[in-house]
Amino acid sequence: MFIQYNNSKISYQMYGKGEKLLLCLHGFGESGNSFSFLEKFIGNQYNILTIDLPFHGDTAWNEDLNFTPEDLNAIIQLIKPNAYPFTLLGYSMGGRIALHFYEKYPTLINQVILIAPD
Repeated sequence: MFIQYNNSKISYQMYGKGEKLLLCLHGFGESGNSFSFLEKFIGNQYNILTIDLPFHGDTAWNEDLNFTPEDLNAIIQLIKPNAYPFTLLGYSMGGRIALHFYEKYPTLINQVILIAPD
């Protein structure tokens, strides 16, 4: 699925049917599809949102080179308005992004999970 964010086309995927939201941020050279396997294990508890980060997957990023917590927050709001609070999972590079997001918006997150953080 895609949404328009400013001049960029953001690719994202949704898995699971649970009531809680889990936002997954992938590692370098990967895409949001890396988390599709989670649906089998936690899809009944979580609605799993994955976003192809700038310069990854099918996202066409046409903004400046900085991807800020404000950008991520705006994209989340476009996809899932009023989704807060949610659980944030970051793998490798996604872990670094997750920490920056949490630092800027701590009240929007109820749990942070880091896997092999950068």
